[in-house]
Amino acid sequence: MNNNVINIKKASGELEPFSFQKLRESLQTNGASIKEIDNVINCLKTKLYNGITTKEIYSNAFPILKKHNRLHASKFNLKKTLFNLGPTGYPFERLIGALTKIF
Repeated sequence: MNNNVINIKKASGELEPFSFQKLRESLQTNGASIKEIDNVINCLKTKLYNGITTKEIYSNAFPILKKHNRLHASKFNLKKTLFNLGPTGYPFERLIGALTKIF
């Protein structure tokens, strides 16, 4: 990776400059240690390119984190799974409703 700004493509289609700080905070929020975070970032540096999608960044970060800590990787994956339920939140509400009926 060179010193030029790498623009990433968000799910909305918007482009924004890649931020190692945002990735670091996301991993930290999911419980990853500084060592694990540094490892993920160092591995990702070689895979970044202009126009990479946030989905591709996640797809590259998840297996690296999973090698070091499955629990932190699963938390990182949970966030993605919840976002995949849709922007309205309605599918998530239906899921929780169904779960509460079972228990």
